Amino acid sequence: MYLITSVPIVPEPNRPHWYGRGLSLSEDLVPRINNSNAKEWMALLILQKTLSAFVELPGLLILILLAFTLFAKMSRGWRRVLSVLIVVFYLCSAGFFSQWLVAPLENHFATSYAQEVGVDASQSAIVILSSSHRVGVPSGYGGEVTNEPDRTTALRLNRGFSLYRERPMPIIVSGGPLWSSHQVHVAETMAETLAMWGVPEKDIVIEDRAMTTDQNAAYSLALLDEAVATVYIVTSAIHLPRAMLAFEREAKKRSSPLWLVPIPTDFYIEERETIWLDFLPSSGAFTATAAALHEWFGLLFYKWFK
Repeated sequence: MYLITSVPIVPEPNRPHWYGRGLSLSEDLVPRINNSNAKEWMALLILQKTLSAFVELPGLLILILLAFTLFAKMSRGWRRVLSVLIVVFYLCSAGFFSQWLVAPLENHFATSYAQEVGVDASQSAIVILSSSHRVGVPSGYGGEVTNEPDRTTALRLNRGFSLYRERPMPIIVSGGPLWSSHQVHVAETMAETLAMWGVPEKDIVIEDRAMTTDQNAAYSLALLDEAVATVYIVTSAIHLPRAMLAFEREAKKRSSPLWLVPIPTDFYIEERETIWLDFLPSSGAFTATAAALHEWFGLLFYKWFK
């Protein structure tokens, strides 16, 4: 027996103007809002966004430091230190500053790949670098738990899978154990995800030892047959400049030449004009700034010590 739940149907004459259109406003209401209340609505929107930016982190921390600097009794030296901290925290959490830091990294390989590049898929391979994963996540089915890639790894997998569908070739998923989940390696979760998406097991190669970008490059290329001439490196756009340095250094150790093709994904930058919201602190901008600083320091380390 099938259980059929009856859904009440609104008669056509009584349906509101927005019925079947999601949350869009009716055509006769939009002109009235635009003409009579546009300024008030915009003022309220700006006020709401500004207040919310400073009652959530990291804006709340900036507000607390500012209040402490203005009203607490302290020496002039400490007041200067706190003032510098406020400026630093504000810049790190402002969209215009994070985009300035991120753009040179992500634009370096933004247009490096074209689908019409003529390569022999039988002599090619895809390497997808991991970020992290989540172990023991509730599946929602009878109390079962599952493992799943984190957002960054999922985006990298999706980009590599899209490339695989264009021209099937072996996929190497590279990611070793994490401190929080050492029993299940990230590459195993990545392989399970690709298999769930329909990639045959014979086309998935697991590299489950790497814990750094250097190791990603060394261990992944060591799995390649000498006949492989082209390798597509799939990772986040912000991570790609450092990843390519590591892979290029390892590729030079091979007896046969290897063409490395960078495949960027997971972009932070947006092709748009700067707006007033980019000058308010936000957790998203703070995350992008932290990622950019990590990569810039990593590139400096490669230049100076490797």
